[in-house]
Amino acid sequence: MKFLSIIGTRPQYIKLSAIQHAFDFKNLNHFYLDSGQHYDSDLSTQIVQDLALPNAVKILSPGAGKPFQQIANLLMQISLALEEIHPDYVLVYGDTNTTLAASLSCSKLNIPFAHIEAGLRSFNRKNQEEKNRLVVDHLADLLFAPTMRAQNNLHNEGLSEKTILVGDVMVDVLYQGFPYGHPGALKDFSLAPKSYYVATLHRAENVDSKNFLKDVVNEFSKVTKKIILFAHPRLEKNMRGFDLGWPQNIIKLPPVSHTEILKWVAHSSGVITDSGGLQKEAFLLKIPCTTLRTETEWTETLDNGWNVLLPRALNLNNVLNRIVEPAQINPYGSGDSALRIVEFLEKTLMNGQ
Repeated sequence: MKFLSIIGTRPQYIKLSAIQHAFDFKNLNHFYLDSGQHYDSDLSTQIVQDLALPNAVKILSPGAGKPFQQIANLLMQISLALEEIHPDYVLVYGDTNTTLAASLSCSKLNIPFAHIEAGLRSFNRKNQEEKNRLVVDHLADLLFAPTMRAQNNLHNEGLSEKTILVGDVMVDVLYQGFPYGHPGALKDFSLAPKSYYVATLHRAENVDSKNFLKDVVNEFSKVTKKIILFAHPRLEKNMRGFDLGWPQNIIKLPPVSHTEILKWVAHSSGVITDSGGLQKEAFLLKIPCTTLRTETEWTETLDNGWNVLLPRALNLNNVLNRIVEPAQINPYGSGDSALRIVEFLEKTLMNGQ
């Protein structure tokens, strides 16, 4: 049996690490292909080392350009790679263009594939990731739902027969790192635990908008604590292009490893982000989150105001200072999701399904 994962972005590497370790534990043949969607040789090397992953069996190069150009290039290159590798089963992750292209490729080549992180819905059909999720879930042979709400979404779309509730593989990775010590750079900036917020911004619909960034800069300047901002290259480029500067309470740092950012989050007063995964990780680390988006696919984090949607960052400082109690129940699983997925896949192929 030959299993192949297809990834292309940093968060997918993180999800992959849990799956790879589960395949290794079961002594099953598993490789992964990097689509090159967000490929950077230095960053890729750092992620592989940080997550103790083997190297990709193949790295593609779809190039830049508009989304439809990237998807077209990904579709062609992934299809050719699949014909070369001949996997028995493919795994795709999340909601990226890589995931969409890989799903279309598998479907056209009649290669069975499973969707990890299936059933998430923000219910905003204008959102590109939402469109990707819908197409992938309806094409996939198996749907691994991370939460009961995701399972219910799939049930409502008539997909119950191929849906399995397994929990979230990101929980596996997060739990492996417990407890998270203080980040090494904390003393460099004379910061004490809980004296700062962590911020990340990367979504095109946000960082490509001058009006959005102007609003964020204005609201960031009113925040009474320091903000540790891990600056995505796209954000840096647009801030320069729009001739905008960051206020003095911002400490701007380059992107760091997954383990390192979790250390910063674990000892912060809160998170400000437009990332999907970081909302959930903050929730699991019992750190309040403020999400600069109009909707979220991780709707469980909104319960009791633990996560707040604040698309234009209006009155950010007041929102950050809200008082909330962490959830007593974890809806995302107990940290064994990857093993449950791999065992189900092994059983499926052994039974010839």
